[in-house]
Amino acid sequence: FDTKPELAGDTAAGPGPAADMAKFGDGRSTTTSESESSRVQIAKYMQSWSHMILGKEELSVRKFHRRMRLSTLLLVVLSTIGFVLVDLVLFNDLALRNIRNIDHTGLYRSYAVSSLFVLRDQHLAAYR
Repeated sequence: FDTKPELAGDTAAGPGPAADMAKFGDGRSTTTSESESSRVQIAKYMQSWSHMILGKEELSVRKFHRRMRLSTLLLVVLSTIGFVLVDLVLFNDLALRNIRNIDHTGLYRSYAVSSLFVLRDQHLAAYR
């Protein structure tokens, strides 16, 4: 404390160290709470305008992300529709046609295989 004669008679209501002591206490615990409150005030101030930092860029990135998600969803939907149509229309008709051809050529196929065995036997006999 300052012991100058002009400050020695100060009271808690007037200026001087005695007034500071009455207002803030002994000073040990007030520095922490004062710094915390100033930190909180600074954090609130920063949060009040932090959305403005790179605001336009963030908005454009969000729009681009939304467009990419929609285009991916559209691509998946169109691919699924295309696959279903191709599977039901083309492959179904093609598979039915192949099964029909297999059924019709069943007897001829056995004749073709037996004639190939006969032809192979003739070629082997010619080389002996």
